[in-house]
Amino acid sequence: MTEALWRAAKGAAPLLILLGPRAGERKLRLLAAAFCRRVWHLTTPAERAAVRAAELYADGNLRPGPFRHRTRLCSGSALVAGALWGAGPRSRPGEHAAQVRRTATACALRAAEPGAAGHPRRPWKTRVERAVQAALVRDVFGDLFLTAADRGERAAWAGGLVLRFAQAVYAERAFDRLPILADALEDAGCTDTTLLDHCRSGGEHARGCWAVDLILGKS
Repeated sequence: MTEALWRAAKGAAPLLILLGPRAGERKLRLLAAAFCRRVWHLTTPAERAAVRAAELYADGNLRPGPFRHRTRLCSGSALVAGALWGAGPRSRPGEHAAQVRRTATACALRAAEPGAAGHPRRPWKTRVERAVQAALVRDVFGDLFLTAADRGERAAWAGGLVLRFAQAVYAERAFDRLPILADALEDAGCTDTTLLDHCRSGGEHARGCWAVDLILGKS
């Protein structure tokens, strides 16, 4: 893997391939859910219910049995394949990243669907969506060529107000508040410019964002 390739990739698929085994199940599942939420208005009620269940399952808030029960209606949907990995009886370890790539492709294609009856497809939407998906991969897994604070340093400032604020950002998907979180981090003594800059970047963020996960102690 090269730094130039990691930063220049225009879609999610090459980045996920580059990540290889470093991509953990929780983050991959949340990433697939984030792709689906990008085209939320184009999804079916069953797909939306499946994505919500997958997010609960990813964070340990839904057990395997209820997860499979809630997602059974979407087991064949390419759109939610990455979020539902492990829900079906035929899923095998090692398939998850491939399923997330399948979800990325399906979401990008759905973004190009006609906005109303009689309207043509919008292929430029697919290109835009692929670029946003790449940004989301980097948001969730971080810049592999920059070093962020380790767990020992995190313990010095990830508590009190910072922790509560980060929990609210995560629970409410209030990523527009990340610049305020950066200010709170600085007030708490954080000097990690990689972390602070990411919170202030104004880019795409989702549950699984490496900066918020670092503060919350998630992996």
